[in-house]
Amino acid sequence: MQFMLDPSLSDAERYPLKLSDLVVMDINPELAPEKVIHSSAPDKQLRNLPVLGFAGDNFHQPAQVLGEWVEYKGSVMAIDPSGRGSDETSYAVVNILNGFLWVLECSGVEGGYGEKTMQTLTDIAKKYKVKQILVESNFGDGMFTELLKPYLRKTYPVTTEEVRHNIQKEKRIIDTLEPIMNQHKLIVSPKMIDDDFTSTKHLPPEKAPQYRLFHQMTRITKDRGALLHDDRLDALAMAVGYWVEAAGKDADEAIQEDKALRLDRELEDFMQTAIGREPKGMNWF
Repeated sequence: MQFMLDPSLSDAERYPLKLSDLVVMDINPELAPEKVIHSSAPDKQLRNLPVLGFAGDNFHQPAQVLGEWVEYKGSVMAIDPSGRGSDETSYAVVNILNGFLWVLECSGVEGGYGEKTMQTLTDIAKKYKVKQILVESNFGDGMFTELLKPYLRKTYPVTTEEVRHNIQKEKRIIDTLEPIMNQHKLIVSPKMIDDDFTSTKHLPPEKAPQYRLFHQMTRITKDRGALLHDDRLDALAMAVGYWVEAAGKDADEAIQEDKALRLDRELEDFMQTAIGREPKGMNWF
């Protein structure tokens, strides 16, 4: 009878990060809606995307998009440098708005400390106008950051920060991503999913999936050494971890705050036009 047991429940506990917890929609690099409602309904399933999860774990588009399209509140880029082995230098660009995290790009660059790698990462930071760059410093003791800085100064001056981790990698990644994904606050684009799939087509078929973000996402466990390659997922976890505190903000509360600020600005403009001065407190007249 043991061969007839359904292993899906144990698999669900063993592999906690699910594609179905993500929200998939087109992402604008400048603006985003104030609130996005997740859906797992069959009619919202995106069937034309490559799926690297387990059976029944699929991508879904949102049930509804609410509020106005406004500018993001922040943008961060995380970099996980490669060593001299077969790993790639991976990066993730994640923006935040009202507690929702928007993954603009997450991929890898072949090579470790070469000029091409440094310039490519600098160009990506400039493309998305990131405000902060995080660099994993465990490998090379900060050497990567020092080599990157001249390229940033020349092309796109931006603040860099080294991040050092002392917690087991697999546990840290899961503990960072699982709560955000369970709350359906991590948003990716169809283009990013396609790009992630095609970016490894030059590799042998048996190796290509190991480098893909969504393969890493759905195969990671808390066991040490669970993945042969986890670079893209690690970079994503670094960027998400940066926003974890801000991500706790309630979207509805943030929308109301933004509306109040816009109303205040409109009132100030009206008073300036009507009586030629800005309002001061409640005693306007």
